[in-house]
Amino acid sequence: MRKPGAPRLRPAAIAQEAAWGESTGTLRHQRFAIMVPLPPSRTRDKESSMSPAAAARKPIVVDGDGHLLEPKNLWTENVSRKFKEIAPRVYWDEGKKGEGYIADGGVIIPAPRAGDVGCARWSPNRRRLMGVGSRYDEGPAAGFDPDARARENDREGIDIAVMYPTLGLFLGSIENAELAVECCRIYNDWLADWCAKQPKRFVGIAALPMQDPKAAAKEARRCVEKLGMRGGFVRPNPYKGNWLHNPVFDVVWAELQDMNTPLGIHPSAGGVGMGAMTFYRTDWGRVPGYKVFSFLFDNYFALTSLVNTGVLDRFPKLKVIVLESGGGWVLHWLDQMDHWLCEVNPQDRDRLSADPSKIFKRQVYISVDPDEKSVPAVIKVLGDKKLIWASDYPHTDVTAPSVVADVREHIKGMPRDTQRRLLGRNALDIYNIRN
Repeated sequence: MRKPGAPRLRPAAIAQEAAWGESTGTLRHQRFAIMVPLPPSRTRDKESSMSPAAAARKPIVVDGDGHLLEPKNLWTENVSRKFKEIAPRVYWDEGKKGEGYIADGGVIIPAPRAGDVGCARWSPNRRRLMGVGSRYDEGPAAGFDPDARARENDREGIDIAVMYPTLGLFLGSIENAELAVECCRIYNDWLADWCAKQPKRFVGIAALPMQDPKAAAKEARRCVEKLGMRGGFVRPNPYKGNWLHNPVFDVVWAELQDMNTPLGIHPSAGGVGMGAMTFYRTDWGRVPGYKVFSFLFDNYFALTSLVNTGVLDRFPKLKVIVLESGGGWVLHWLDQMDHWLCEVNPQDRDRLSADPSKIFKRQVYISVDPDEKSVPAVIKVLGDKKLIWASDYPHTDVTAPSVVADVREHIKGMPRDTQRRLLGRNALDIYNIRN
């Protein structure tokens, strides 16, 4: 039976999987029907749904920030009639020979780049053609279908994946608050059904419509209490001109704190809202690797404002997870925050309950990349309870044949308990996941 209020979705189109062959290093294509998201069977074979780690009693492995690929007609097929023309959608641009992404009258991802968002493990030659001729539906099957994703995670050795969106990352760019609320609700209902097909393998994180803070607080509680989600995410950039430290958002932080539900801060590559991608893309868009600074800058600004303006003091039990910026920057951030507030401007420090570094250690968690070499240095300063790792699959970042192998390579030699924490124990604790 369909949940009350859940969207009635249609089976998506046939998608074409493009992924690196595990041993041959060649591009393979597999025709695959995406089954989304009809109500799942509750009588799944127990053995097939048992996580590999539980079966083998090995350290559990949790992907703290994986992504799925929503049907590109998710919102156009399910929004109210009055929003049909401005609902988020993927479109083909014949002039640029590729797909773009628009919502609420604004270009979110310019053509031809929307077609390559699911380009994990594309061949080098295919990556050189980024976007040109690519279609969103050609993303890997494991991005669209939970059963295919479970098989991909079995290959990797991932027991549980915490799921964030792809197109849904950009819902914060919608200016129309009513449309944003409706789009978040549609996505969250769809996500709940998606995860329910493999309930022991996937955990959903709710999209919060911060354009209407009261509605966002209400949606957070609905998603946690009725849909079983384990967190809510926001973008680090402003919503309708309001940065995250604006008191208008206190109602959201209070609700999350009351439910002991973590807040994920997740940047996105593009959008019409303020942020590094908007301010610098004109000059920097032609510079290779602009994501190196864009995601980091946005998260840096957001976290600094949440700490320095006293938001985390007002909500001292709110857990904040800073995602997709790596972890090495934290060492510089901690030093600079304490220097400027404790030594240079002690009057600003006096407004806080503790030094910025202590507030950080009290409430903030960091997602690191699988191949990040700075992890030992970060652990030396923060300890081993503050870090989780994230695959970012199936997005651009994923190039290695095995992200889990990368993680293990960079934590080998650490104490066994520390390795267990980084592989999955921390993520279970932070996201309140019962294994």
